[in-house]
Amino acid sequence: MAQTLRTMVVTWNVGNAPPPACLDDLVPKDGGEMDLVVVGMQECSYTAAKDSNAVDKITLHSGKTASPYDFIGALQFQLGEEWEVLENPEVMEMRLVVFARKELHDQISDVQSAWERTGIGHALGNKGGLAVRFRFEGSTIAFVSCHLAAHEGPEHRNRRNSDCEEVLSGTSFGWENADMLAQTDHVIWMGDLNYRLDLGLGDPDLAATLKAMKSKEERAAFQFKRVKDQIDAGNFAELWVNDELTKEIKDGKVFHGFTEATCMEGGMYCFHPTFKVKRTNVAPEVEYTNQRTPSWCDRVLWRSCLLYTSDAADEEDSVDLGGRRIIKKKKKVREHSRGIIARGEDNKVGM
Repeated sequence: MAQTLRTMVVTWNVGNAPPPACLDDLVPKDGGEMDLVVVGMQECSYTAAKDSNAVDKITLHSGKTASPYDFIGALQFQLGEEWEVLENPEVMEMRLVVFARKELHDQISDVQSAWERTGIGHALGNKGGLAVRFRFEGSTIAFVSCHLAAHEGPEHRNRRNSDCEEVLSGTSFGWENADMLAQTDHVIWMGDLNYRLDLGLGDPDLAATLKAMKSKEERAAFQFKRVKDQIDAGNFAELWVNDELTKEIKDGKVFHGFTEATCMEGGMYCFHPTFKVKRTNVAPEVEYTNQRTPSWCDRVLWRSCLLYTSDAADEEDSVDLGGRRIIKKKKKVREHSRGIIARGEDNKVGM
């Protein structure tokens, strides 16, 4: 029988600043009803606050102990002693941590981590991706956290696409001749993916207007005002059609088979863009720096790739995803299915 695995996924570009002393708005105290808590961080390098709650030792699934970075230690403090760290890969300012309840320890095995640098010369680790993969009962699950190439314009958009491919090929597990997607049942991909809002994508006339402008500064000021006006009016649907990542996925250029935002009304993000936001203590106000076009740079996507047969008579070996039963027979596979990982309590994996 499939087991419900309640999972919380967080991605945060922390801007090289320490987290608040209280993390209740980020992760529920003691983990709430979650079974897994996964946090990907970008630009995470700072001097720890004197009143930091971070623990100085964490226990890994392997049984080893480690001295965590301050943010990881603060998350462990927030979750409490009933949680352990499966893995915690780090490269420069990129960090990924996967927490699991200790009661699931014996159901989790084959924990591995990997990373790929995509920065300058494809060697510098200021950009790239981190991955943690493990087996839960009979299913394999991987979490990937990325920080992709920045800046606006088609050439930078194409670079982000190639960064994704590089991360995917560089974080292989097991069989070296196949990438992670081919060997993993469920992949959840998060991070500061840096895809921007480009007003020229949804309106050819507007694209021509932007192209005719004499300078980058003029285009930036024009886009900022138009986007900010739509945000203030709550017209998120108008903005979504100009989202680079949505268009790249639709055009088949990146993240083939991945799903995003289906749990939200209209299948799109209906909250303020997360880039580039000023630090402010005046919640819930959201202010933007006017040098950049506000955009949904911080994303979470997911993908299932399961083999099954159409013969449902034998349900001995199966996976239940949100009420949909996928039969994984041991005899010859006759059909291939790309499923969808649902969020929250509907996400059920296991054998």
